[in-house]
Amino acid sequence: MSSQPGLGPNRGFLKKVAVLSGATALGQVLSFAASPLITRLFTPADFGVAGTFAVLVGLFQVVASGRYENAIPLPRKSRESLQLVKLCLAILLILVTASVLILGLFGQTMWLPQRLEPLRPQLMFLPLGFLGLGLFTIAEFWAIRQSYFGELSKTKLWQGVASVSVQLLTGLRHWGGRGLLVAFVVGQSAGGLRLWRLLWRDLKADSASQEQAVTTFEVARRYRNFPLVTIWAASAKILGQYFPILFFSVHYGQEATGWLTMAQRILALPLILVGESVSRAYLNAAARLRSEHRSGEHRKLFFRVVQGQFGLALFVLLPGLLLAPRGFEYFFGAAWREAGVFALCSGLGLAAQLVVTPIHCQLDVAERQRLSLLGEVVRWFCLFGAAYWTLHSALDAAHCAFAFSLSNAVSLSFIFGLCCWSLEWGAASSSTGFPQNEIPLPALEIVPSRDQS
Repeated sequence: MSSQPGLGPNRGFLKKVAVLSGATALGQVLSFAASPLITRLFTPADFGVAGTFAVLVGLFQVVASGRYENAIPLPRKSRESLQLVKLCLAILLILVTASVLILGLFGQTMWLPQRLEPLRPQLMFLPLGFLGLGLFTIAEFWAIRQSYFGELSKTKLWQGVASVSVQLLTGLRHWGGRGLLVAFVVGQSAGGLRLWRLLWRDLKADSASQEQAVTTFEVARRYRNFPLVTIWAASAKILGQYFPILFFSVHYGQEATGWLTMAQRILALPLILVGESVSRAYLNAAARLRSEHRSGEHRKLFFRVVQGQFGLALFVLLPGLLLAPRGFEYFFGAAWREAGVFALCSGLGLAAQLVVTPIHCQLDVAERQRLSLLGEVVRWFCLFGAAYWTLHSALDAAHCAFAFSLSNAVSLSFIFGLCCWSLEWGAASSSTGFPQNEIPLPALEIVPSRDQS
C-alpha cells in the first residue's frame, strides 16, 4: 500500500470514513431533533436572513485561502504542508481585513436589492463568519493530512452541539435572525478551536526541528494551479449550488428564502447520512480497481452503486416527500407548511442528487477533470434557464422551486452521462495499454463535501 500521508490499508480507510461520516450524521441528527423547537422560536424570515448570510460566507470560502488549503494533504513532508498552512493563513487574514475595511467604510451606504435590506444590519457579522469558516477549513485539511480523524469526528459533533445550543439560547432571548447568525459563527469557530489546538502543537514541533524547510514563496509557486486553475471550477460549482437561495432572496424576499432554506436543510439529511458515506467508499474502491486495471469489476461496482441509490430514491425518498407538507406543518409548526411544499417541489432534483452524488467522483478517478468543468457549465445553463422561465412566466415561489429542481435533475443527468462515458473511456484505455496514473485520491477527498453536486 501507499505510504503517503492519509493513506493506509483499505480497511483502515473505510473505518476512518465511517467514523467521520458517523459523527457528521450525528451532528445533523441533533440539529434535526432540535428543529421543532427552533422553528417555533424563529420565523421563516429569520431563517431567510440566516440562509442568505450562510451563502455569502460560503461564496467567500471559495477564495478565502486561494484554494491552497486543498493542497495541504499533498506534500510528503510535513514541513512543506505547514508552509502551506502559513500561506493560507496569510491570504485569509488579508482578505478578512479587507472585508472589515470595506464594510466599515461602505456597509451602511452600499447598494443592496430592496429585498436584501433586512440583511444590512447583519453585515457586520460577515468578517467573523469569513474568519471562523476560513480557520476551520485550514485546520480541517491539516487534520486530514495528519489522520486526526478521531479529533475531526469530535469536532463535527461539537459544531452541531454549539450551533444548536446558541440557537436555543438566542431564540429564547428573541434575537431573531441575528441569533441564527451568531449560532452559525459560533458553531464554525468552536469546531475550529479544537483542531487548531492540534495544529498549534505541530507548528511548535516544526519550529524546534533542525530540518531545512522550503519557503512560503516556493510552496506558493509549486501549487500555483490551485488559485490559478481550480478556483474557477470551484467557483462555478459553489455558485451553482447557492444560486437558488440568492435568486429567492432577491426575487421573493426573506420569508420565501427561509422556507427554501428549511426545506434544503431537511432534505440534505439523506445526502449526509447515505450519500457521503457511499461516495467515499466508492472513491476508495474505484481508485484501487482502476490502478489495478480491473475495469470489469470497476464497471460492476459503478452500476451496483447507481442501482442501490436509484432504488433508495424511487422507493424511499420520493414517496416520503408526498407527506412533506403535512409533515413540516406537524413537526415545525403551521408557519412552515410552505417549506414542506417547497420540499415536495424540490424532490426531483434531490432524487437526482442522491443517485449521482456518490459516483460524481468517477470523473476524478478517471482523471477527466475537464469533463467535470463541462458538467458545471451545463449546470449553469440549466440554472439560467430556470431563472428565465421563472421571470418570463411570473412563477410563484413554489413553482420556481420546481423549476430549479428540474434544472438540477437535467444537469445531474448530463453529469451522470459524463461519468458513464469516463468509465468506458477508462476501460478502453486499459485494454489498449494507455498509461493510467495511480493518484492518491482517497487522501484528498475524505473531507465532507461543501460543494456537493
